[in-house]
Amino acid sequence: MIFRGLIKRITYGTLALAMGFSVYVGSPADPVYVYADTTVNDNDNKEAGISGEEIVALAASYVGKLPYGGGKSLETSVDCAWFAGRIFEKFGIDIYATSYRYGYGTLSGYLFYQGRDIGTFVGTDPKLAQAGDLIVTTGHVAIATGKGTAISALMQGVREHPVQDGDPYHYFGGYNGEYRIYRPFKVKANAVYNDPINGIYQGVDYSAVYNYKYYSTRYTDLAGYYGFVENAKDQSEATSIAELYIKHFINHGMREGRYWDRDYVKYFVHYMNHGKKENRNGRKILNPVTVYNGVDYKDIYDFNYYVNKYPDMKNYYSDDDEAALKHFVEHGMAEGRQGNESFELTSYKYLYSDLRTHFGNDNKKYYIHYMNYGKKEGRTSTGVTKMVNYQTLYTYNGETLNFSKVYDFNYYINKYPDMKKYYQNDDAGALKHFVEHGIREGRQGSENFNLQVYRSNSPDLMRLWGVDKSNNYLYYRHYMIHGYRENRKSH
Repeated sequence: MIFRGLIKRITYGTLALAMGFSVYVGSPADPVYVYADTTVNDNDNKEAGISGEEIVALAASYVGKLPYGGGKSLETSVDCAWFAGRIFEKFGIDIYATSYRYGYGTLSGYLFYQGRDIGTFVGTDPKLAQAGDLIVTTGHVAIATGKGTAISALMQGVREHPVQDGDPYHYFGGYNGEYRIYRPFKVKANAVYNDPINGIYQGVDYSAVYNYKYYSTRYTDLAGYYGFVENAKDQSEATSIAELYIKHFINHGMREGRYWDRDYVKYFVHYMNHGKKENRNGRKILNPVTVYNGVDYKDIYDFNYYVNKYPDMKNYYSDDDEAALKHFVEHGMAEGRQGNESFELTSYKYLYSDLRTHFGNDNKKYYIHYMNYGKKEGRTSTGVTKMVNYQTLYTYNGETLNFSKVYDFNYYINKYPDMKKYYQNDDAGALKHFVEHGIREGRQGSENFNLQVYRSNSPDLMRLWGVDKSNNYLYYRHYMIHGYRENRKSH
């Protein structure tokens, strides 16, 4: 599976290089918009061509306004055949004549079996349909919008509706389950095809690495500026919003590593046909992403280090650099996970008491501080094994004392496994535990003070306080204030 991630990154890198400075200006492939002249009917004189969006716009203007019926006019009522026919008629395209010329009783029947005579046969998968194409079964005809829906005359009147599965009117798929897609018009030779919702912009198809739904929901920083297509008041506004997202992707997102990978099969095929001969590496992700939501984490994060250091990361994210980075940012830092060889949370915490004072147990803030300030300030971020300048002042029972005579943070957490587990990076928490719990439990906080030794060498104190655990604190306090000055034996 690691292969998948590699090819994904190579594909992105190749695309980014092709962009030049910021905008990719590749040539649109023929299947994207320009089609060969395969029409052999009365429409051959349409040399100038038309735009599929123009056809859809006209059809959409009748949605919810034109009733279903036996009429044959866009001013009265229509069935599915007459609606499609009249719409294309407005553009000088006749899809009626040949149907009756061949003796078919219905337009849909003719189109299903002989549709090549009025235009280009696109295929049988409705997902291939672009704006203005005809989608037909043996019992229904509709005009494709190019975004997964179609416009047709139904019993409820002219409506825009899904083509597959979600069709609430069950006009598609209920017959023989087969479709035919035709394009009965020539595309404008100089037209620039735009379908930003489906990843096509200015004639270039970015859908292999871009998807509006994914991009708008994953990168929430953009939503605050652009809004959502789903909330648009009409198709025009929806298209405008979609264009903002895809333009951001082209000018910024690809460079920042924001992209969507849809078809992994293409990468395997590429490797088989080209990559192996080119000696491309199929075992390791090259140039993994370090940018997440516009922030570059390269100073504290390395994909290959992260997934190889932690077995759970390798298990889930060994072939997905984007998901691994997301985990590190949203969870790994808070958990204190190390993202690369250059930054160790424990070292950074151990060495800088000023940061511990400000950030406490908020681990993520230490990473961000180093990334934004610490590295520039030349702060050490690795190789520190003992905490320095740890807290020793603590207020207990209304009295503030310096516990340094009986407490050493590094000694305390290394002597007791449970302390190391919970307070390895938290000197304030460890001190609190020692004063409020550890002393009563008879825990040793420093190699310089042992409660049993102090008791046995202080019979005067033993007579006063005995061995009752509730009096343990009195022994520690006595040593801190008097015992060490009196040179009493404490260890």
